[in-house]
Amino acid sequence: MGITLAQTKHLELVHTGVCGEGGSNSKTIINVYHYVRNAFVLPITKSEIFTAWKAAIGDKVILHLNERYTSQNVKIRILDDPEDRYSIHAFTDVGAIAGDSLPSHEASVLLLKSAVRGRFAQGRKHYAPLSESQIGDDVLNAGALTTIGAIKTGILAGFTDATGNVWKSCIVSKTYSDLQASPASIFSYVVNEVTITNNIGIMKNRKVSTVQS
Repeated sequence: MGITLAQTKHLELVHTGVCGEGGSNSKTIINVYHYVRNAFVLPITKSEIFTAWKAAIGDKVILHLNERYTSQNVKIRILDDPEDRYSIHAFTDVGAIAGDSLPSHEASVLLLKSAVRGRFAQGRKHYAPLSESQIGDDVLNAGALTTIGAIKTGILAGFTDATGNVWKSCIVSKTYSDLQASPASIFSYVVNEVTITNNIGIMKNRKVSTVQS
């Protein structure tokens, strides 16, 4: 690593999974999470981070998704160091909700906010595929609100790894940060509010190919 321990402040976690074929092609589902720690003296062990993140967030995501979803892995790197390579951690759980699913591009949505105004200090998370049984007409039903609420709580709380590093969810500004510098110049904003969007969100890049007959 080309930077000092005191300069390692931010993490990037990339959770990748697949929504299986449902009459058309499968779709890759990716969610990216950023974290900042509150002290910079303890060593960082990525396997410990994965274990703590999985308990705080990953397992809750699985409980929210349809059985068409299969998690694949979580990649972790230190964002402050442009030379740091991703470590890859297997995470192969299957969505816990049985039954017919909604289309892969229809998702539940969390809105992430910080104490700073502006789109550069806000973010979103989209979770799919959902199940038909989780919908009441046009909005999430009580069961879905419970499971997405658990993810919301996990994002707000952050997590502590086995070494004692306290990691808080943050939003990294692509507008103001320079991730190519060493160490990277990162403008990050701690998430202090998460709102559930009760309506179903749409992610166009998760739409499957058109099927004709």
